Amino acid sequence: MLRSHHITMTKLESRPIIGNPWEEMFYVDVAANVNSTEMQAALKELGQITRFIKILGCYPSAEVAPTRLSSKALSQGSLTPPSTEARHRDDRRTAAPLQVGRFCLSRQEPLLAAMLPAWPEHPSLTEEARRLKEHGGQVLAAPCFDSGDSQQQQQHLQQLRETAARFDLAAMTTVHTPEQLGRAAESLDVLLLQPIEGRRDELLTAAGRCTRPVLLPLADSLEQTLAEAEQILAEGNQQLALLDTRSLALPELLHLQQQTHLPLLSRLQGQDSLLPELGHALKEAGVLGFCITLNENDGMAPLQQLAQRLYRD
Repeated sequence: MLRSHHITMTKLESRPIIGNPWEEMFYVDVAANVNSTEMQAALKELGQITRFIKILGCYPSAEVAPTRLSSKALSQGSLTPPSTEARHRDDRRTAAPLQVGRFCLSRQEPLLAAMLPAWPEHPSLTEEARRLKEHGGQVLAAPCFDSGDSQQQQQHLQQLRETAARFDLAAMTTVHTPEQLGRAAESLDVLLLQPIEGRRDELLTAAGRCTRPVLLPLADSLEQTLAEAEQILAEGNQQLALLDTRSLALPELLHLQQQTHLPLLSRLQGQDSLLPELGHALKEAGVLGFCITLNENDGMAPLQQLAQRLYRD
């Protein structure tokens, strides 16, 4: 890929990714100017096949000529950075598909995640995972950090990971702080961000530096949502999806999709009687996955009904 853009690689190193067995991260040095047309084109192509990419720096070299701009280009203000909305629109065609465990988000097979309201006692987590698998779900989500006991939290993380793997499911939990994110990223497949007051920026930065896919709930405004997404992407993590927790109206949903390349998931309530048809309509509008909040009375029945409707076609 670099060769096709006449870029010389001068160094290549690999390092194991902690928590991801048999996966490695590569550090690459190239002889090129990061602002050159060739380098920017290569970075866009790399973005299509990587889950994490970050420029660590650019330093002068006696052998690489600096990129020079004409007086005309300077007078036209070509150095003005594009808006956050423009960057998201421009990246629409270069976004790598979101990979959650072994599942890849697509319109043909939307991702289905079951969100347990509390850590299960009766029935057991194993029974919940078995039902989820039988009813067509792919992601088992449970709150691992509800207890203030650090040892118990770690036990929940380990139990969730092992149980999900036993049934070939991906595992997810909600994280509120950078410390929780770091611990969860060592065990689970995908993380749902829910920052506590005063630590939002810290959590977004940590999410951008981790190697796990993350779900970012929509903020109060489109501008804030895109700015927070950009903060994560700028740190390197390209495995990011937006989660609609606000039940946006269809016109708002379509407008959001026009402004960003990021995949969109929707959170639904299990007790909604119109859940299957609502899910189908959202799928047709471009939503690539659903997080279903279950209640104790209905169990996995709502997810089963939704899966049957989504995969009917």
